[in-house]
Amino acid sequence: MWVTLALTVGGGYFLAPYINQEVQRETLRREFLVRSLDALSGDTISLITAVNKQVAGDTSPQTVADTQAQIVELQYKLVQLNISSPARRGAAIEVQRALARLQTAILDRPTGNRDAVRAELESFSTKSFELYDTIIRDTGLL
Repeated sequence: MWVTLALTVGGGYFLAPYINQEVQRETLRREFLVRSLDALSGDTISLITAVNKQVAGDTSPQTVADTQAQIVELQYKLVQLNISSPARRGAAIEVQRALARLQTAILDRPTGNRDAVRAELESFSTKSFELYDTIIRDTGLL
């Protein structure tokens, strides 16, 4: 009986800090992913809106510059997500590739056509949705 009591108290004394540390680490990771998901979602919506303005004919230098700035910011956030979450790296890289193709289509638009930009925007949107779905499922939010 004393041995059981000693093992219970000793095990609790030594294991409790480790378990607490793991719970805190998981909580911080989940909070970071939720904040990242929220930021990516907002930035994606803003980018889609800006690209749609360009497709509709608003090719003013300010609109083009704003769109490029949004693309760069979104690329940076995807890099952060890659670093912080290796398990989601594949999905995030696919979004980065789709974003790069979208950027190329936008820059080529004066000599290209709107359909190419629309197609790349649709591809980017699809890949983004897949990444969000992956994050939501991995964090247990769904």
